[in-house]
Amino acid sequence: MVIWTRQYKVGSDIVLAMADQGLMDKRFEQGEMILEISSFYRGKLVAPEQAAKLTGSANIINAVGEKTIKLLSDAGLITKENSKTIEGVPHIQIVMVR
Repeated sequence: MVIWTRQYKVGSDIVLAMADQGLMDKRFEQGEMILEISSFYRGKLVAPEQAAKLTGSANIINAVGEKTIKLLSDAGLITKENSKTIEGVPHIQIVMVR
């Protein structure tokens, strides 16, 4: 298993975008909600261990997909119940206050 990761520096913040590999270039709609997994997430494909390490430097995390959400849950950063689901695909945004 590998996860798409891409880091952005926005002012003093580091934004980490993470997505399950199989979701790239897909679009999901549910009511008025739209989830599009596109170039925003496309950076490097990394092993889950490396993706978990990247979360340590991020202030904002935007994550999508079962495997990615499980990784964040296993790391103690979220609970799965806090994620939104669009057409069965979980998505979460995290803002770290340090």
